[in-house]
Amino acid sequence: MPQLIGENGALAKTPSGGVIHVLPGEYTAFPVVGKSVDIIADGGQASIVNTVAGPIENITGNAGIAIVVGAGDVVRVRGFIVNANHGIAISSAGGIVHLEENTLIGVSNRYGIIYSPSGASELYVRNSTIAREDGATGGGGILIKPVDAGSAKVVLDNVSVEDSNTNGISVDGRSTTGTISATIRNCVVAGSSGIGVFAVDSGGGSTAVMIEESAISHNATGVASNGANATVRMRNSTVTGNSTQGLKPSAGSQIISGGGNLVQGNATNGAFTSTVAQQ
Repeated sequence: MPQLIGENGALAKTPSGGVIHVLPGEYTAFPVVGKSVDIIADGGQASIVNTVAGPIENITGNAGIAIVVGAGDVVRVRGFIVNANHGIAISSAGGIVHLEENTLIGVSNRYGIIYSPSGASELYVRNSTIAREDGATGGGGILIKPVDAGSAKVVLDNVSVEDSNTNGISVDGRSTTGTISATIRNCVVAGSSGIGVFAVDSGGGSTAVMIEESAISHNATGVASNGANATVRMRNSTVTGNSTQGLKPSAGSQIISGGGNLVQGNATNGAFTSTVAQQ
């Protein structure tokens, strides 16, 4: 019988700023996490076995872990295996979320992580795997998509995104007038049926993505950008084995090389829009 972390379980009994240490086992999905809390599965394998309906502001669909936080809140979730529609769905009017050492799996047209803040927010994902079998249309690995005037600072460090439906990592500024700044470091993005890393902006704000020490391979398109306010910068990274194109800037966007990159062995390699000297 799956155990409760939320409802009448530990989450409901833990004050804001508290820490929940989760033992190995199977657990029902959390109710919405709406306060500062650390939820740490540090004793062994802890699995989420169903989904919670929400409410998850600005996000369609259920999630294994749903987080809705406000300005000043800090949430940390570490050490879970989640097999659900959206693995982790985050909506915030501010606040900071840390996701560490999680494995997000599933077959659906949803996302491993979907991040949709409406205020100035920060997301940090470290040492995690997203493997969502490419068996459906739509969805993907990680979607970063602020809304309204929301802005996002995002760091993905040592994250593997595998076999994602459509796109591996999408950094999408089309629904906000705010700015997005994302760093993708020491990551692998592979096996997407669409684009490995996609930066897009409609002109309302700006989307800036830095890719460093990473491999983007065996997708349809490796790295793509679209829109005059969308910029991808790359350093010491590899784009190879992509079945359609390696680099694809369009609609006035930029993909800039900072040096040390290898773009080779794609059906069509494409080209950087410019190269800047290393300092």
